[in-house]
Amino acid sequence: VTPEGSAARAGLRSGDRLLAVGDRVLDASSAQARLSDARSALRAVDTDTRVRLRYERDGKAATATLTPER
Repeated sequence: VTPEGSAARAGLRSGDRLLAVGDRVLDASSAQARLSDARSALRAVDTDTRVRLRYERDGKAATATLTPER
């Protein structure tokens, strides 16, 4: 999570485990695969379109909505 980035402003923190971007469930085979899949999904979203992220923090599921930045 980049400080002052859209994810940080939406409430995500370093260590949160991304589960889905919009309706797209992320590849859970490894942290690297999840990150790559999340980046790909976010690149496909227009910069003026809000998207919901599902993530896990401390074993609890949560959601955040953000507008991707390029």
